[in-house]
Amino acid sequence: TAWLIALMPGHIGHSTFALADHDSFALLFISMAFYFWVKAMEGLGSDRLFGKPSRNPLYLFAGIREMWAVNPTVMANATLSGISFATAALGWKGFVYGPGILFLAFGVQVVMNLFRGRDSLPITSASLQMLFTAFLIPLPFYMWPGMGLLFDPSGFQPMFYIIGFT
Repeated sequence: TAWLIALMPGHIGHSTFALADHDSFALLFISMAFYFWVKAMEGLGSDRLFGKPSRNPLYLFAGIREMWAVNPTVMANATLSGISFATAALGWKGFVYGPGILFLAFGVQVVMNLFRGRDSLPITSASLQMLFTAFLIPLPFYMWPGMGLLFDPSGFQPMFYIIGFT
């Protein structure tokens, strides 16, 4: 239904010279991002990627590589989710609400996996794939010194925290 709202005459009837607004395409791309994220989560299994977990940070990158080899559909959908968030980020700096909501859901899932004894590396790999994609694509825009949005709390700064805590 989000694409119907985004294509309503009230949203597309305005030109760039009068009443241009970001709501229609932000709604469209953020809802697409959530759609692709749900599709990615549907493909996750409960199998362990590796026999023995490790505290080494390179273990995360090995997990991402292994997920691409074992389950490329999940990682492709996570990438499409990140691209959708990045597209919304190029026109609306409030896009961080979307990854923030997914980060909270990720945190709840990791805690539940701890109690159930399941491996959290597949969901962590998919989350990092989505977040790195949503981070790297709009980064040149947010880095531009004239706008000062890279470390602005209402700009790109929340993405640093979301990726860091993931």
